[in-house]
Amino acid sequence: MAESDPLERYRTWLREHAALTDDEEDEISTGVKKLLNDALTRAEASPQPDPSTLLEGVYATPEDLDTPHHK
Repeated sequence: MAESDPLERYRTWLREHAALTDDEEDEISTGVKKLLNDALTRAEASPQPDPSTLLEGVYATPEDLDTPHHK
């Protein structure tokens, strides 16, 4: 339902309270699409990770947990 979609609700709010114009919305949309396409292009051009490093950085070490809020 569009009325409960947070993006659609925010878009409506911007139009009603911040005077968002069609041109401004198109500019934002174009910028976001370019950003996403550039990120996708970089990701597809990146080499595949080495399978032997698959678990690096996934699990916290005891040193990572040695902070005051973990004691």
